[in-house]
Amino acid sequence: MKPTLKILISIAAGLGVSAFFVSQFFGYYAGYSLLDRSFLFVIPAVSIAICFYFLFPFFEKLINEGKQLLSDMEGGQRLRFVLGWLFSTFVSFCILGFLDNYYDNPLSIFIWIVLLQSLGGLAGYYIIGRVKRFASKNNFDFTLGSFLFLLLAAFAASIFLTGRQLPQLFAVDAFTLSRKFLSLFLILSLFALPIQVWGIRKLHLAQAFSKYKETKFYNFIETNLAGILLAALFFCIYLLIASMLNHPRFDVDDVFFDADPFNWKVRLTTDAWRDYYWRSVHPFALLLLKPPIDLIGLFLKGDKLWSAYIFVAMTGAFCVFVAWKYIRQISGNTVFAMLTASLLGLSTSHLVFGSLMETYIFLAASLLVFHLLLLEERPFSSLVVSGLVTIGLTYTNFAQNVIALFTVRPNIKLIFRYVATVVVFLVLLSLANNLLYPESQPFFFVPSALQAESQNLYPFNKLRILALLKLFFFHNVVAPTPTLHTNEIPFIQFRFFKPEINSLSNY
Repeated sequence: MKPTLKILISIAAGLGVSAFFVSQFFGYYAGYSLLDRSFLFVIPAVSIAICFYFLFPFFEKLINEGKQLLSDMEGGQRLRFVLGWLFSTFVSFCILGFLDNYYDNPLSIFIWIVLLQSLGGLAGYYIIGRVKRFASKNNFDFTLGSFLFLLLAAFAASIFLTGRQLPQLFAVDAFTLSRKFLSLFLILSLFALPIQVWGIRKLHLAQAFSKYKETKFYNFIETNLAGILLAALFFCIYLLIASMLNHPRFDVDDVFFDADPFNWKVRLTTDAWRDYYWRSVHPFALLLLKPPIDLIGLFLKGDKLWSAYIFVAMTGAFCVFVAWKYIRQISGNTVFAMLTASLLGLSTSHLVFGSLMETYIFLAASLLVFHLLLLEERPFSSLVVSGLVTIGLTYTNFAQNVIALFTVRPNIKLIFRYVATVVVFLVLLSLANNLLYPESQPFFFVPSALQAESQNLYPFNKLRILALLKLFFFHNVVAPTPTLHTNEIPFIQFRFFKPEINSLSNY
């Protein structure tokens, strides 16, 4: 390239970068005279242009190598790199739209862009290759799976667009990249394509991929890629819904289907962990749920509320993944497993409780894992750990573990050993829970602790029998129109059955 052209490109780059930084971060339009603004703009522009000029040979070499590599490839290989780059750019844009709420300086965003584009480029390159191989083997299954992913992506987009119409509930800025970082993202993303091509080719030459294919992590990804991508899409759906259903303005419980999200929101995201209802049915739920939320909060600069949103959405998506894995092992068909697991993920119960800050979704995850462990004939110790998670969240749900175990392995001695082992550890972990979180809830093994449950008892009548029958045979298949109730709390209550007023939902 001619020196004159290099100088002009360097000057243009210096002017553009300087204009971006001084206008967005250094108060260019506030508190400066015309002369000061001129110097504030020109001096950094000259410095950046000089640096860019001396770095120009490096960029030129990198771009030329990328072009040469692309020209040496077949059309399908070039398309794979381009599609992988588009994948990494889209994913990076979405993630940065969330992270820029916590990392609001250019250096942090620069580091995140480089990291996300690097990892996303590798992931995109691998995924496109897997998709291509899958499409060549079974065109019908590929078409069906692609249509499912497009539908789910459209559903997620529709939730976002609907949320934009509800600014009192949906924080659009929490999911969109700030305009001040948009040009930085676009510039670095354009440079990412040749760098990704160069980096992946270097990894191929160093046989890094061959060594990576021998790892257990690669084997897990290779075996479960379809389920992972499906779960990732559902995670986006649940996180969008979670930001609305758990909005801080809902400062009472029983708004959505008799759930207690406000109580759990306070317990899991603040130091006020004492159960407002003083119930013993969640023996060591805090021990299971608070540490992961605190860990996620480290990456969000201590924002435990959004950490809880993410943790709940991740658990909902994990349920979809476990369901996919379970059905895939039974049927042997990846796409059939995707379709069936999507029925779980798109059900009314999962859309609500996979997003709502409650114990329900964690119980669903523990029970699904327990059934998967039974299917895979895992050792006794893994069944005990899974049962402990279930009973630690809500001790009444442990009955489902026992029934499932007895159905698969009808051995009385085994059942007795299993129950005794789980109960022993339950007592110890309940003590540990109340040591770490003093006075969080009464101990389940103290008889007086059961008195709190009297508030949830209602007279037995014909309507309750009808509600139970409808629940099993109809409502668990297709949800009815909810009963809307407005008398007790300052929000409309959504219920399928309201025993206080003998109201049952209908279609």
